[in-house]
Amino acid sequence: MTKKGLEELLASLAKEELVQLLAGLAEQYDEVNKDLSLRFVETGSKESLKQYKAIIKASIKQYSDRGFVFYRNVYRALTGARKVMEAADAATAKGQHLAAAEIVLCVLHEMCDLLQKSDDSGGDVGGMIKEGLRHLLTSAEQGGSVDTKIRASLFAMTLKEAKHSNWDGWNEWRLSLMRTASLWMDSPKEKDQWWSQLDAFEAEEQTKEYRSSFFTEEASQLRYEVLARFDGPEQANRYMEEHLEIQAFRDIAIEKAILEERYGDALSLIEQGELGDRERRHWGLVSHWEKKRAIIYEATGDREALKALAKKYTLEGEYEFFLKLKEATGALEWEANYEALLDEIEEAAQSDWEAGSLYKKLIIEEKRNDRLLRYVEKNPHLLTHYYVHLVDSHPEELHMLFVKQITHEAKVSENRKEYRKVCDIIRHLIKAGGREHAEGLIQSLREAYKKRIAFLDELDKIKLN
Repeated sequence: MTKKGLEELLASLAKEELVQLLAGLAEQYDEVNKDLSLRFVETGSKESLKQYKAIIKASIKQYSDRGFVFYRNVYRALTGARKVMEAADAATAKGQHLAAAEIVLCVLHEMCDLLQKSDDSGGDVGGMIKEGLRHLLTSAEQGGSVDTKIRASLFAMTLKEAKHSNWDGWNEWRLSLMRTASLWMDSPKEKDQWWSQLDAFEAEEQTKEYRSSFFTEEASQLRYEVLARFDGPEQANRYMEEHLEIQAFRDIAIEKAILEERYGDALSLIEQGELGDRERRHWGLVSHWEKKRAIIYEATGDREALKALAKKYTLEGEYEFFLKLKEATGALEWEANYEALLDEIEEAAQSDWEAGSLYKKLIIEEKRNDRLLRYVEKNPHLLTHYYVHLVDSHPEELHMLFVKQITHEAKVSENRKEYRKVCDIIRHLIKAGGREHAEGLIQSLREAYKKRIAFLDELDKIKLN
């Protein structure tokens, strides 16, 4: 029956008949029961939160096994939570921000409990938590016209939630709540409360034996944003300059110095960052600062320094720096030294896969098939990926490489899966124009491994034509 036909049929029923129909469906189908319960919940009342909580728990209970929700059932166990989140969306759309926040917090509390009682390998429960936090943050970002008293209530509610033990150990989620709270606050008193609480969280983080810089960096950026709102850009910039140990702040200071053509100041900021992170053995950040030097060298025309830096990162496989090296090198010098550079990249590729990726990119783009053949010969596992580039220029050498690789793989193969791999390589040999080689190879493999029935079976499946 079509939707229109169903609507016409329902419209013809008496009120009592409709009531009986819905009551019967609700009793028979749990999903209908939940949908009807949600439809008639009075949003904003204390009773409504109990009903929302019951709906979430009912789904979880339905799909739990002795109090635990296994991986295969997690998504379905969240049915109630998803429906309650829809109610929060509807409340927000009506401008009921306080009620919507209460509903979201109800969902978050139940999801935090579920995290401890489920296999969330698929990330569904964590995803629901992120969705709830995103809802709260988006509402705060768009809540500029919300009544002052409501804003104050939302600030207090969110700040209180951030303190909840549910968020212990979940720094990213706790900081999301602190960001949301910062967007609801309007008064200096609220700012002081918020600032003190963030200080307390950070102090607690510093007492942990295993900690990362994530919390401190994110908290510092939050403070910067709050200062800019409440105290103005001058105060915020002063705070930033006093906390240049934060990568984001140092980046901003460097960009500002470059924009104002204070290249000496910019280089000094880079060197200080590099030195500090080298002492802390933060090698990723050391590389980050080193690469920023290129901007200074390009702006000041220091070609020799740029060439040295660009070559270092070229040998680490970074194409962007290969282009910088080429641009900084004169045409005659480039032509005279390019082969030696390719040799160095090839050598680096033996222990660095990124250098290997760059080397293959360069020699394929430049059609350096002699080098590609040599590289594939040293790395035979790459043969099936790159033989298409060598078919026309080096057919016989290519076929011999295939024969050698197939012979080796056949020797070490021990099961049907590995036999199929050998046969797939033979099929590539045929595609590469080596049908005669493949035919002879198949025959020799049959004779050499006549007792490997599964291997013979896979060889029979190869089509030579």
